[in-house]
Amino acid sequence: MKVLIHVEPHGLRDGFAEFEAPLRRFLPVLEALNRRPGWEGRLLCNPLMADLVLAEAPHLWPLVLQPDPDTRRALQRDAIAWDAAGQSAWTALMQDPEAPLTRAYVALLELVRAERFAFDAVVLWGDNAAVRAVCTRAGLPRAHLELASFRAPFAPALLIDPEGVNGGASTARLGADAFQPHPALGAPDRAAARVRPPALRPAPSPPAAHGPAPVALVPLQLSDDANVLLYSPYSGPEAMLDAVLPRLLGAGFAVDLKPHPGARIRGGEVWDTQTRALARWRTAPGVTILPDPEPAEALPARLATADLVVGLNSSVLFETTLLGGIAVPLGAACFAPPGAHPDLDEALEAYADPAWRAAWHARAAGVAEILLATAFVPEEALVPALLRRLALWRDPGARGPRAALDALAWQDWPDDPETAP
Repeated sequence: MKVLIHVEPHGLRDGFAEFEAPLRRFLPVLEALNRRPGWEGRLLCNPLMADLVLAEAPHLWPLVLQPDPDTRRALQRDAIAWDAAGQSAWTALMQDPEAPLTRAYVALLELVRAERFAFDAVVLWGDNAAVRAVCTRAGLPRAHLELASFRAPFAPALLIDPEGVNGGASTARLGADAFQPHPALGAPDRAAARVRPPALRPAPSPPAAHGPAPVALVPLQLSDDANVLLYSPYSGPEAMLDAVLPRLLGAGFAVDLKPHPGARIRGGEVWDTQTRALARWRTAPGVTILPDPEPAEALPARLATADLVVGLNSSVLFETTLLGGIAVPLGAACFAPPGAHPDLDEALEAYADPAWRAAWHARAAGVAEILLATAFVPEEALVPALLRRLALWRDPGARGPRAALDALAWQDWPDDPETAP
C-alpha cells in the first residue's frame, strides 16, 4: 500500500512552519511505512518543513516530496497574515472544493499521483477539501488526524478518522444504533477509566451540592479554532456568550466562565477576541471568570461540582462525560452525534432530576466508549493504530467506527486498569 502523508504546505497562518508539530508526529509513521513489507510512504510538505526533515531525520530525506516550482510560487503569493482574511482562506481550503487554493492543491496532488508517487491512501492533519476531492474521485481511503477530545491530566491521545475531524468526523453522524449494546464494548465507565488518571474517579455531581445556586461551567474556545470557524452556530466566543449566558442566569444558575489557556499564548487577534468576549461579564452578577492560567489538574474538580457544562464543542465537554457529568454541546463535534446529549432548553428544565441525569449520561458515555474503542488512540500507539486503520479502510464499508468495532475495539489501548490482572 502506497501512503502519502500530506503536511499542509500553505502559508495561511503567519508563515510556513505552522504544521511543524504534525510533521514531527508523522516522521515515525513515515519511517515505519517504509520498513513494513508491502507498504511504502512519502511525505509531501513545503521547502521549510523539508529542510527540517533534512536536519533532524536525514535518512528520511529521500522520502520527502516538495511542490513543483509553479506551485511553490503560488503558495508564496497566497501567503497571508493570520487575521480574518487568513482565517477565511483557511476555512475555504478546508471546505470549498471550488476555492482557488483548493483547485491548486487538487492539481498538485493529481500531479504527484500521476508522475511522482502513485499513492493508494492519504494521511493528513485536520481537514482539506482538495485531499477529500482527490481521494473521493479515485476511491482512496484517507486518515484525518487531530488531538483527541481530552487534554492533560487525561492520557495524551489522537483522533484518527476516515472522513474528517471535529464536527466533520464520521462519529459526528453516528445513528441511533450507537446507543445499542455491542459485544466488542464493555461497561462505559470502565472505558473512561482507560484514559483517566488513576486518582480520578467519576463523580455524580449532585445538583446544588456545592451551594444554593446550581452552577454552569462555560469553557471558551480559541476564536480561530476550526471547531469555531466551521462547526458553531455562533460567529465567535462573544456571540456565544451573549446568546447563552442570559439564559443560564435567567434560569437561576451561577456561571463559571473558563478562559481558554491557549489564547494568552496565541496572542494577537485571538487574545483580543477572548478579552472582548469576557469584558462585559466581568462585573455581571452571578458570573465568575476563573483564573487564567489555571493548572490543568484543577479542571476535574470543577467538572465534578458543575451541574451542567455548556459550550460549543470544547474538549472540556467530552471530559465532563468521562467524569460522570452532564455536557451540553451547542455546536457539532466528533463526540456529539444527534441524540447523545440534551439540548440547552431541556437541560435547564430537568438538570436536577437524578433519573434524567442518569439517562443522558448513559447515552453520552456509550458514544464516548465507541470513540475510545475505535477512534481515539494513545499517542504512543500512533504508528500501529494508523497502519491498522489504513489497511481496514481499503474496504469502503469499514470506514466508520460503528462498522469497524469488531476489527478495532480496544486494540490500541492498554488493558482496562480495573479488570487487568
